[in-house]
Amino acid sequence: MYLSPFRHGPHGGGYLPPSAHGGEYVPAEYYKENFSTYIPLVSAKREIRVLSLLPGGADTRISCQLSVKSLDLRPQFEALSYVWGDINQENTHILVNGQKFRVRLNLYHALRHIRSSSITRAIWVDFICINQDDKTERNSQVGLMKDIYFSTQKALIWLGELKRSSILPFGDDIYPPGYQPETIIWSGTQNDKLAVEKCLQNYSIFSRMPLGFEASAGQDYLLCALSFVHFLAQGQYLSDIPFFRDHSYRSLVLSELQSLMESHWWSRIWVVQETVLAPVASLIYGPIQISWHMFGTTTKNYENHQLSYCANALAKLPENDKEILSDFSRRVLIIELIRLSWIRGQPITLLNLLWKFRERAETDPKDKVFALLGLVRSWDGCKPFLADYNFSIFQVFRQVTLDTILGTQSLDVLMGTPEVKGMNLPSWIQDWSVPFTPYTIERLSRAHLYNASRGRAPLLCIHGTEELVLGISAGKVGEVGCVGDTMTNSNVAHASVILHSWEKLAHYCTHGRPFPMLGPYVGGGSIVDAFLRTICLDTVYNGNNAVSRHRKYKNSQNYQELHRITREMYQRAPEHYPEDTHSMQSEMITAIDQAVLSATMHRSYFTLYDGLMGLGPSSTEVGDEAFVLFGGSMPFILRQADRRPTPNDQSYYYTIIGECYIHGMMDGEAMKDPVYKTNEAMITLV
Repeated sequence: MYLSPFRHGPHGGGYLPPSAHGGEYVPAEYYKENFSTYIPLVSAKREIRVLSLLPGGADTRISCQLSVKSLDLRPQFEALSYVWGDINQENTHILVNGQKFRVRLNLYHALRHIRSSSITRAIWVDFICINQDDKTERNSQVGLMKDIYFSTQKALIWLGELKRSSILPFGDDIYPPGYQPETIIWSGTQNDKLAVEKCLQNYSIFSRMPLGFEASAGQDYLLCALSFVHFLAQGQYLSDIPFFRDHSYRSLVLSELQSLMESHWWSRIWVVQETVLAPVASLIYGPIQISWHMFGTTTKNYENHQLSYCANALAKLPENDKEILSDFSRRVLIIELIRLSWIRGQPITLLNLLWKFRERAETDPKDKVFALLGLVRSWDGCKPFLADYNFSIFQVFRQVTLDTILGTQSLDVLMGTPEVKGMNLPSWIQDWSVPFTPYTIERLSRAHLYNASRGRAPLLCIHGTEELVLGISAGKVGEVGCVGDTMTNSNVAHASVILHSWEKLAHYCTHGRPFPMLGPYVGGGSIVDAFLRTICLDTVYNGNNAVSRHRKYKNSQNYQELHRITREMYQRAPEHYPEDTHSMQSEMITAIDQAVLSATMHRSYFTLYDGLMGLGPSSTEVGDEAFVLFGGSMPFILRQADRRPTPNDQSYYYTIIGECYIHGMMDGEAMKDPVYKTNEAMITLV
């Protein structure tokens, strides 16, 4: 049997995890010149320290006082969400209880902007409020982080100093000593009226400037970027925003939005919990404060409109502008949707969180799991995990895999094919330290639509002295006989070439000779019908609800329309799309484009020797084998391992290459067809 890394308390006497804000473990020597008058905390009373940030002007030293509070008494305080930064980062001193306390510059700048000139602010800042020299306290306080952020009045999200906008009177430099910038607050409501009017005035001046003299107009593009966000939060469509049709101005505005999203805060794993749990959150970017609610509302509106009212406008955008909008929407919305689920009391599973936030960075790979535990509301029959940093990465990742399989009675945890390999783990143990691409996350969001194993529960057998081998029941579907090129680029020209090459493979490899695409497919229907369903995973993006997918276009009449639009979509430039912004055809083009893009990116088309076709990992090779594993929503591509059966061990050993889509095998066909049932056996994954 294996030992669980989740059974021995919050952190089992180990070190503090690499900061809830992206830092790393810091040795005690780093703090040797800091003050040493921490009052011990009583864990049973859920005590924390709260930092009183004393008022001061721009040229006065930051001074604070620490006091002990019990969360049971509901103290009033705000909590700072920020990135610690590299230990080698330049640092400076502040005063805490009258003594010098060394902090890194990112925290120093955050405190400087948060500090009021007239009143004291009560703030929880982990770097200062936790005694970093006391391991027992660190572990106990990290165990309370969920309660701390749930109890705070507001999360203050520090994105960093403002550098690029012309709002600064000092060019590209950060604020010089003694300069106190004016605070600008964005709420996403009518309270933003003055700032929005200033933006429109700026654009009016810009639009009247002679060609080549626009730079002299003194534009504040960040002001317009936030006005753009405001317009979307108010429900306006892209085509209705005054400067959106101006290509050069729009690109400059979106570049400022991109700059804001380049903050390291957006890439860290621990800040997810801090934003979701706080009742209110505010983004702070230099002197600018932005309501998280404005960002969240903006991205929800954008996602809802992109397949309808804004479809035509988006189709005509340059790729770079579309990528900026998509990245902005994705980074905000992925947190906002979890935040809404938490507020509504909806079930949130660990696997869903691991999938959604797998691209987030960490210093200790174990934090890919531990940083999300506080958000889990549904354990799917598993015993709730408690983080223990004494266990190895291998033990943590193995435990997540096994407990999730046993609790959910599903193999969904095995899905998700990373583009690169990380640690040397068995193929059946997910390496959560390797990030997913957004396309992988999109594909996994559709997994619940399939039932390849027809509800058959997984049958597991864990063996081997080091528990590296997993036995599992499976049914073999067939062997890969033909593999196409990988879709590596979302560019329309590249996608068109790859899709046409796949279509030729469907033409030739399915029958081994030229054959009409309208001919019969071995899994039912025509070859062209099967091919078109395959390249979108038999799904279409649903514009009415941007976070769900529905399987549509099941009849041949609709698929003829799908076939026509798909061909046109990859044979003409976006500027030739229908002019009517609200046209059904424009909506369908965008919906199909989204479905095909997320289904095919970094995937390869393949056919099995018996004529079945599918999409699988880019590393799929001729000779690989397709299996339906009991408990799997989707089939898997496996590859025979070097280990071969011995007289005493007749098992067949395989490594997992990744999940795949096989048209005609997604609804349990292999589990009820007598031909495939004869191929059922216990296989061993290594």
